[in-house]
Amino acid sequence: MSRPADGPAGILFDIDGTLLDSVYLQVVAWQQVLARAGVTVAGWRIHDVIGLGMAGAAAALGLSLDAAEVRQLSEWHREAFETLAPAVTPTPGAAGLLEVLGDAGLPVALVTNGDAATSDALYRSVIAARDLPLVSATGDLVPKPAPDSLAAAAERIGVVLADCWVVGDTPTDMAAAAAAGATAVAVRTGGWAADALRRGGATHVVDDLRVVAAWLSGPAS
Repeated sequence: MSRPADGPAGILFDIDGTLLDSVYLQVVAWQQVLARAGVTVAGWRIHDVIGLGMAGAAAALGLSLDAAEVRQLSEWHREAFETLAPAVTPTPGAAGLLEVLGDAGLPVALVTNGDAATSDALYRSVIAARDLPLVSATGDLVPKPAPDSLAAAAERIGVVLADCWVVGDTPTDMAAAAAAGATAVAVRTGGWAADALRRGGATHVVDDLRVVAAWLSGPAS
């Protein structure tokens, strides 16, 4: 697939499944958490809700939770994932792409529906690259697929959101990018089929970040 016609003013990256090969470990962590809560859910169903954040994922799985229960599950998830985190690796091309962006001086931010402290610590431990600003859809920000966290990230790095590339691995990421009017670039490293990513709103679908690095390193086509 050819690169987007317009180069980005900045790039907003999702983390899990996009920069980090962590989605299937997240599924395992979720299964452990739900089992602790007395609920059994098949892995494929959990995979389908990765990226929605704890409250959104629980609702999508048919669980009716109050705020205290969401906080409890979030804490259990942090504990479960900490034991799995040493197995997380960068997705193909992630470190190289961040180097390309650093050399180009292109503004970059990380945007996640997950816990900010956990996501930042994992990113720093797995990819020893640029120190990047991170926006988490917590507090007053509505999680993706709403574009709120993308707008906050674009403002933080001083770029117009509609002029950015949003790079993610889930239909949720792509829906947020589409709602923001940004270029929606999907990578398949989170396990989603290309058709599902396009239905979510992706304008471009590639196998992994090596393609995005090649776009930015070479001439537009």
